Amino acid sequence: MHTRICILWLFLVLFLIFGTESKDDDELRLLDDLFVKRKYNKQVRPVDNKDKPLKIQFGIAYVQLVGIDDKEQMMVSNIWVRQKWNNTHLKWDPKKYGGIKSINVDPINVWLPDIVLYNNAKKGHDSLTMYKFKTKVILSSNGENKWYAPTIIRSGCSIDITYFPFDHQQCKLQFGSWTYTGEQVDIESMDSKVDLNKYLNSSQFKLISATATRYFTKYGCCLTYPYIDFVLHFKRQPGFFLFNVIIPSLVITCFAILTFSSPHLTGERVGLAIESFLSLSFLCLMVAGSIPINSDVTPLITKFLLMCMAMISMAVLFNLVSMNLLQSQAIPPLVRFIFFHVLGPIVGVCEGRNKGLQKRRKSILIKEQGARVLSYLDRTTAAELGNDTMSAASLLQSAHQTPSKQPSMPYKRFQKKNKPTTPTNNAMDVIMSNVDELVKRSHIEAITLANKDFWRCVAQTLDRIFLISFFLSFIFVSAVMLLKGFGHHIK
Repeated sequence: MHTRICILWLFLVLFLIFGTESKDDDELRLLDDLFVKRKYNKQVRPVDNKDKPLKIQFGIAYVQLVGIDDKEQMMVSNIWVRQKWNNTHLKWDPKKYGGIKSINVDPINVWLPDIVLYNNAKKGHDSLTMYKFKTKVILSSNGENKWYAPTIIRSGCSIDITYFPFDHQQCKLQFGSWTYTGEQVDIESMDSKVDLNKYLNSSQFKLISATATRYFTKYGCCLTYPYIDFVLHFKRQPGFFLFNVIIPSLVITCFAILTFSSPHLTGERVGLAIESFLSLSFLCLMVAGSIPINSDVTPLITKFLLMCMAMISMAVLFNLVSMNLLQSQAIPPLVRFIFFHVLGPIVGVCEGRNKGLQKRRKSILIKEQGARVLSYLDRTTAAELGNDTMSAASLLQSAHQTPSKQPSMPYKRFQKKNKPTTPTNNAMDVIMSNVDELVKRSHIEAITLANKDFWRCVAQTLDRIFLISFFLSFIFVSAVMLLKGFGHHIK
């Protein structure tokens, strides 16, 4: 029993040893026959007829958009490069080599096409050559060579910032032979579209389409160089700029415009508008650092921020105008008519305040001066004047209606008509002179207060007009720009 088991183990070991050696010998013989005995030279273009071009099938699988540098106008991509061609010098019969139909060899041992990235944007030679890959080349028994390799490339991309951040970008990857003409190497695309089966979605850009097209570039009369354009169509996701620039700009501008609704005597309204302007200036600098320097077009977001800054600047200017309207001189009749009879009723501010303020000031004047007269006159003088408050009030009302150049005329008439012939005439003259001066000053004070109230109503009317006009303009311009941006975005 033990003898049989030992014999089985012996046969198993011999089979494994000799079977493996036989297979290794087949691959070794194949490599030796292909590269040594045939004296293969990798510098020779692998075609039987030198007058015909060698066809290279080229394609890529787009794996990931690493990023688009708007400022440097460069696209960084992670791709899988696929190349396929037929090498007539590397064919064999699988039956002679143990049924081996394909082998993997180091790329330094075989002829390679000098395919480069035409629009390379990276420093150094290794970035633009596709024949620097270290991955193995797959050789098939029918002479077909396949070479697949992953790489990260940096390509130039012309960035159109007109509708930034609602923009669409089309970036190209141009591949072609650098030294071989179209009569020597003819490059063709494996497919009309880029392979996107392994594509990883980007949080900044959405890939809309990826196509492949073959073109020719002609130099002189006879030299033609074919190349393939892989056009990648991206749509920017505006979420970052929408929530970090556009919406804050809208809120800041609204705060600056709403300063017209605050009391016009508060100086903080100007400070708030200036702080809003500085905040928008910071946002402009942040956006300017993200977009390329281009003097041909102005980005949509820059126009929007400049519009907001212009409106805030106008708000500061008109706030200063409104705050400087607190005057004490009389309002011109034309200004009174415009603000109290035309604009006031339209915007709902100081409507009918002209007559109301005049009546209120006259009433205050009569009451105040009546009280002051009664405080100066003693009982005897009050009795001589009729010993009632209404007489003093009537007297002061007539004085108020008399022109300011002759404020004491009614009292002179009163004195002449009721002048007593008593020893107290001198004291009475002094009292009446004081009352006359008091009425004059009170009259001037009441007129000054009335004028200030009138000008305050004018300032309030202007604030309401500025608030309505600025708010409507802001809504209109913002809606136009946002609709323009989103309309381009959804195309």
